[in-house]
Amino acid sequence: MQIDTLSRVPLFSNLSNAQLQCIAGLGSEIAIDRGTQIAKQGDPPSTTFPPDKSSGRATSVGKSFLP
Repeated sequence: MQIDTLSRVPLFSNLSNAQLQCIAGLGSEIAIDRGTQIAKQGDPPSTTFPPDKSSGRATSVGKSFLP
């Protein structure tokens, strides 16, 4: 994972390059096709998916929370 990619994610935007490098070594980049469900309500968390270039949509019982 590239540190410039991580630095654009709001959660990581205030970290130093050294901190970003540590985090980058823990993960990998993946591409997810539009419309692919990556998590389901009630599932235990196992992975974090900070978005890079696109947006997502969150729904709960058919109600949309993001455009």
